[in-house]
Amino acid sequence: LIQMGLYDKESKTFLGRTGKSWGLIGVFYIIYYCLLVCFWGGMLSIFLYTVIRNDVPRLLGKQAILGGTPGLSFKPRLDINTNFFNFSYSYKNEGQTKEYLKEAKKIIETHNNNNFSLIPAKPNEEVGTPFTDFITGKCAHPKSVLKDDSICIFLKINKVYGYIPKKDVTVKCEGRNIVDKEAIKSLELTPRGAEEGTGKFSRWQYPYIRNPEYINPLVALKVKIDRPGVIVMMQCTVTQLLEHYVLLFDLMRDGSTEHCRQ
Repeated sequence: LIQMGLYDKESKTFLGRTGKSWGLIGVFYIIYYCLLVCFWGGMLSIFLYTVIRNDVPRLLGKQAILGGTPGLSFKPRLDINTNFFNFSYSYKNEGQTKEYLKEAKKIIETHNNNNFSLIPAKPNEEVGTPFTDFITGKCAHPKSVLKDDSICIFLKINKVYGYIPKKDVTVKCEGRNIVDKEAIKSLELTPRGAEEGTGKFSRWQYPYIRNPEYINPLVALKVKIDRPGVIVMMQCTVTQLLEHYVLLFDLMRDGSTEHCRQ
């Protein structure tokens, strides 16, 4: 019975269909799926070549995820899961010290070897003036900074396509509470802003328009903690960005006095 259900010798059918019927239905589905593939391929091509562009994001300005204004972050990030720095130039912290110095050196070399020049956003606009972003001051020598029981952190503004600030973006860093402020012996920001105790991202370093050699401008923050073994809660504020953007992180200077070898 099973054999007869599969193939009927009298009517010469297989699964109830003749060879001609199977051939016709096979040709139909081949043509059907070929047309379906061509249709979806055409729709995908139209989407890729008209909606998505490699040089310009689809959503700009207020429609973008960041709302047209960038946020503030920092590097190096030795641990991406935390904003806590435990620093010292000691044997006890030798592994982290080497990692920090390696990352800091990479950051400094990348920026100080940068010969990138901006392309004007529009004809006759000054915003595209060429620049070279150098890391100068004490933070250009992070090993010496660590030996002085201090640390350098490099602040950066996230890349947002076409973002042009109307003036220099000012950043101010300080202890979060009175106790934290008292634990900070000294604090320096480079390049310096117009006001005392502030740093700045120069407006001449914008816009970012997907230039392959573009590198985020940095502000170097050097902090010296007066009390070892105490967690100091820090905050950096940028008011020109999202109404009142605050970056939070914690610092602690290890109490060990035995310096490591580098």
